[in-house]
Amino acid sequence: MHFCELYGEDPYSFALDLEFKFVGPERALIIKQTRPYYQRTNAGP
Repeated sequence: MHFCELYGEDPYSFALDLEFKFVGPERALIIKQTRPYYQRTNAGP
């Protein structure tokens, strides 16, 4: 939700680039980094 508000986008159509890993024998999920995957459609040359 945080990135959606910053970019003024709909949270149901906003993509994120997410880096994660599973750790240990219990396979705990660790989120390492999250970035908005934002592509401008009106970018000039």
